[in-house]
Amino acid sequence: MVQRDVFYPKEQEVFVTNEQMLCLLYHEAKFNVVQGRYALYIEDYHRLAGLQALIHLGKFSRNTHVLADYRANLVQFYPEHMYTRERFLFFAKTKAHAQDCEELFMDAHKKVSEEYSDLDVEKSLSILYRKYLELCWSYPFYGSAFFTGQIETPTSRLKKIILPPPDTEVWVAINTDSVTVIDRDKCDILLSIPFSQLSWEFRDPDFDGDNDPPPCLFLQFLTKSRKWLPPQTGMKLREGQTQGWAV
Repeated sequence: MVQRDVFYPKEQEVFVTNEQMLCLLYHEAKFNVVQGRYALYIEDYHRLAGLQALIHLGKFSRNTHVLADYRANLVQFYPEHMYTRERFLFFAKTKAHAQDCEELFMDAHKKVSEEYSDLDVEKSLSILYRKYLELCWSYPFYGSAFFTGQIETPTSRLKKIILPPPDTEVWVAINTDSVTVIDRDKCDILLSIPFSQLSWEFRDPDFDGDNDPPPCLFLQFLTKSRKWLPPQTGMKLREGQTQGWAV
């Protein structure tokens, strides 16, 4: 896959009109959406799936497009968390959400087809690429380089001593404007903050002979009272608060 230059400003990208360039940008954005790197609102996942279906499957037709086809293609249009749900039975993920998702997928394809009913899809791909990208541009993590990481799961001191919970696996998305931390399992944004409002430090601890500690990215940012908090490990950001994190 061709990688977009992380340092290329989004403010310049919005003026791109070349269809081949828009196509490359579209395919990278689509990859990030389907891989679960882009944490979006539910309605935006369906909107993007509808646009993608229009681009690759053409306009909706009752004679051609049936529900079974949408069910079979969910994996190519949606991130996994949109059509699976964890159940405690056998500790496995099941397709419990698949039926709802495939119906919404088909509805999204219908709506987008009706919206662009006068458009010749094959001759107007650049318009559809741009519509897909315009929605992705509205999110702060667009165009980021993605790194895997983990943070300590918040818990009480007692529980931490007796049975510490596993770390939360995250994506660390970094672009020219901000840092965004995304829960990889739930696809939730845990933190998104512009560089102008934080200070950061990267540490790569030395191997001590017993274990090989992973490198850490420490983020420090202001509280509502405008006081700096020292970086702390495993602090979950709650609504209306700002805290120090180590990723």
